[in-house]
Amino acid sequence: AFNLQLLDWTGFSLDKNINSRLRTNIERCELSLLDLRNYLFSRQGGILISMGKGDQVSKRCLNFLHNTLQELNIMEMECAEGSKEIWVCLCALEVLNNTKGNNLHTAALWSFLREKLLVLGKLCGLTPGHKPDSSQLHLVVSLFGGLKDERYLKLENNQQNPAERLKEALSSQHSFEKNYLDIAETAISNYKHIGRIRSARLIGIELAEFYLDADQVQQAIAFLADSLKTFQFEGWETLSMRTLLDLAKCYKLINESEKYLRTCVQIASCPGASLQDREFYFREICKKLDEHPAGSKIIASADDTVQVLSATQIKERLDETTVPGCKIKFTLELHSNLPVDIECSSIEVSVVQSLPEPERKVSTVLEDRRASRRGVNRSPSVASSNASVFSLAEEEDESEESGRDPGKPHMQERLEYKQDKSLYAARLVCRNATKVLKRKDSSGTILKDGQLKPADYCNALTASNVTLYPGLNKVELHGKAGVQGIYTLSQIRVCWRQLSLLENLGVPAPTFTVAREEPVILLNKGDTELLAGKSNKLSLSIYCGSENIEAGLEISVTCGRGLTARNAHDSEYSNTITVKFPAGSPFETISVEIWVLCLLENKKDANSIEYTVKISDPWRQNTMDISLNFMPALYSTFNLLTAMSKKFLQLKVHCLDQKLSYRISNVSLGLVNEEKLPELKLESMNDDYSELVISKQFEGAFLWQLVSSLSFSGSTSDSSGNKKVPDQPAVVMLTLTYTPEDGSEPEREFRSTFQFQDYRTLYTIFAKVEPAKGNEFCRASTLCPMKIEVEQLYPDPHSSLFYEILADQTQWAVCGKQGAVIDIQQSVKENIVVDVMPLTGGHLPLPTVRLSKYIPAEGRGGGLGSARLDPFSIGQVYNMSRTQQIHVLPPANQGQEFLSLP
Repeated sequence: AFNLQLLDWTGFSLDKNINSRLRTNIERCELSLLDLRNYLFSRQGGILISMGKGDQVSKRCLNFLHNTLQELNIMEMECAEGSKEIWVCLCALEVLNNTKGNNLHTAALWSFLREKLLVLGKLCGLTPGHKPDSSQLHLVVSLFGGLKDERYLKLENNQQNPAERLKEALSSQHSFEKNYLDIAETAISNYKHIGRIRSARLIGIELAEFYLDADQVQQAIAFLADSLKTFQFEGWETLSMRTLLDLAKCYKLINESEKYLRTCVQIASCPGASLQDREFYFREICKKLDEHPAGSKIIASADDTVQVLSATQIKERLDETTVPGCKIKFTLELHSNLPVDIECSSIEVSVVQSLPEPERKVSTVLEDRRASRRGVNRSPSVASSNASVFSLAEEEDESEESGRDPGKPHMQERLEYKQDKSLYAARLVCRNATKVLKRKDSSGTILKDGQLKPADYCNALTASNVTLYPGLNKVELHGKAGVQGIYTLSQIRVCWRQLSLLENLGVPAPTFTVAREEPVILLNKGDTELLAGKSNKLSLSIYCGSENIEAGLEISVTCGRGLTARNAHDSEYSNTITVKFPAGSPFETISVEIWVLCLLENKKDANSIEYTVKISDPWRQNTMDISLNFMPALYSTFNLLTAMSKKFLQLKVHCLDQKLSYRISNVSLGLVNEEKLPELKLESMNDDYSELVISKQFEGAFLWQLVSSLSFSGSTSDSSGNKKVPDQPAVVMLTLTYTPEDGSEPEREFRSTFQFQDYRTLYTIFAKVEPAKGNEFCRASTLCPMKIEVEQLYPDPHSSLFYEILADQTQWAVCGKQGAVIDIQQSVKENIVVDVMPLTGGHLPLPTVRLSKYIPAEGRGGGLGSARLDPFSIGQVYNMSRTQQIHVLPPANQGQEFLSLP
């Protein structure tokens, strides 16, 4: 059983030899509860430190200290006053001396050590403002008597072990203050290092009380101000209120009249304070204002005193525009947090021209908004000391720089290149860094009052003799609009007696625009796409700006090549038209309809066609270019089809109009270069119909056969006697007329030309696989002859050919030559036999036969390895057996596992 009286409160040691002595005491049963706990934790801590897990020791130490103190209370052991605190301090110092690093558990352990040391200081009469009496001195001696110094090693280099440091701390008031402040500062720095700022501020508040007891008010104010900043930023009203009350007492002690006045304003406006405190400190405000001279001005923050809820410009009508020199009115909603009403001599809102109103450029919905990259200029690199690096930075003229918001960073790209023109680095540079990069305010609300500077109130919105009641207030402000630009309400000033309450309006701050605009010309196509080949309605508009437009204003519209236009009342299209406008009032938009027609010719895809329209601008004395993109109403496609030696031309006419269907008629296809190719003729394969209706969902398809009167025997011969056929490309033209089905447009003609060559089938391939000799059917795993017949239909200058057999290796095994050179010059037909073996049963597709031109290598000893194979054009070789299949039976000795393809 453990002794119920605690006579030894020495802490544990992480030294292995000292732990051995504790083990001997345990074996002799000469131990207390603290001895057992000390031994167990010291062994555990020593093992963790040897494993390099020192952070685990501090983590477990805090739980160990709390649990052991709880055990002592549960067992109702007799402990001398202060003995538990002595034990906690010794254990914490031992762990902190043997572990390194800053973490949450180390910071908490320093804080716990500080708390217990402060308790010891109060028990022994060592705290500021107290002197130890005889009983307290006797307590210190008795506490030292319960310590065994031999359990701690003597440290070198004038370092102190936990027992020595604790004895020094309790030896005098000066030593206690020095050690307590050192431990408290260490705890604060540890909490700050890991980001636990609020925990550090709570310790700072206790340190402020310690400094107040020591009559060091300035030190206390510093800690209280830092704590207030954190509590107000994080929204802890109760903590902020307590800190404000402490700060007010401090300022009153050192007779800081203005700071005390500002603090009283904050307390009187704090919702977390009691009504009694708020009314008391409001009376203190009035008392301090009575003491100040009448003409003096004291600046205080209005962030929590008078809050701006909204600022709304009052307009007689919704579309009213503010112009220079006109009167402006704003309704300001304020919330007063003061406990009583105050009589304000004036309430003003500073108006700042944040951005000059730039001249509006002529724009249009149809304008191509492709971003153009600004030019770059070469300048020496600032960031690199390497002389072989130069930079390319985007130019930015002064007019553009002045047109930007000075409160926002102006970023610029800077590219740095080496002398060999390779990219070295890319940087982003802020051109106005000195204007936008300012030191962050590190003070709380109270200290910020001295840093507040009044804005420019020359052109302010003002209301005089206003009474602000607690709660919601509505105030009407009046002012006069300045020059054109964008204005921001930046700061509010509430003048009450000698007190000026200032508040910078938050982001986004209320803004209003003073406009003086020149007219703007707009060209709008509406919601539908512009279509080439049909009439399109456009709206030419003028936004009057601040000008009056007289009736009859003329604007010239000039179209580019391939584009024509007309007025709504005209019937003929022309390249240049003159548009007359009706009268227009300021800030009104007037519009006139015009029609444009884009030429549709030889369109073979759905890509848009871009045209430029030039519009004269009478106000700027220049011409604006507007790009219009037209989608083709119709376009055609072409395909050359092959069937044995026959050739067919397939042409399709597609419609891109989403709304209308089109009737096409008089469809014809003619050979343009017929005089060069007299042997070619086109025969229509189409039904004889008068018209065909096509739409976005249904295209029109037409077919012609290309007939050649030239046969193999009718071909000509070259100087070497080789047969050849003309290789002149053929050019055909598709001609048709089209009109919308609803009859809204007149009939128009559409033409499209196509050129093609290699339009003769030079060779045909016929392949078949026959059963092995003596068999009626092909059988798997049995050799079968594959017969290939290559026939020449037209002479070809490349008489040396190379055939290849391409087979699916899971279905066929080619046992003969998979490829070889054949010379078809001597005969029109060439027969080839190759042994193949089907590997499985079922209906198998025949192996593919590919034919290529064989170009022998120049010089001697070429061989196939140095020769070249050129493919034929599509349609020059026709494979008659391309999709044929053959029925293959399973092998004669088929097992149950054999798989036959269907």
